[in-house]
Amino acid sequence: MTEPLIDAHAHFLHEGCGRSDWGDVNAARLRAGERMGITCHVASILGSFGFHSPTYFPSPDDVTAGNDAMLALCRQHGSLVRMLVTVNPNHSTHARGEIERCVAKGAVGIKLAASRRADDP
Repeated sequence: MTEPLIDAHAHFLHEGCGRSDWGDVNAARLRAGERMGITCHVASILGSFGFHSPTYFPSPDDVTAGNDAMLALCRQHGSLVRMLVTVNPNHSTHARGEIERCVAKGAVGIKLAASRRADDP
């Protein structure tokens, strides 16, 4: 039996990120992972990666759109892709709601956008 090899910090793109090649970029990540023997990509989508709101300060709408796209990737790829739910802590009510929503649909962790310092209460 082959040991699992996990990519514990991956990012995918989605249609709303402002890049027309977003699907090709995602496919290339999966192909590269297959060549390396990756058995699971634990991944997130950081909103629109700056297209509609700043990358590290994504708006609630950007966060939700990215999380929706990430959920779709998980459904499409099964155990090969697992989700970190992206949240912006500056929108705490929205963040808590996204965590609850996405965990209920299979998210395995949280990608906390770098919108605050790690020691910020």
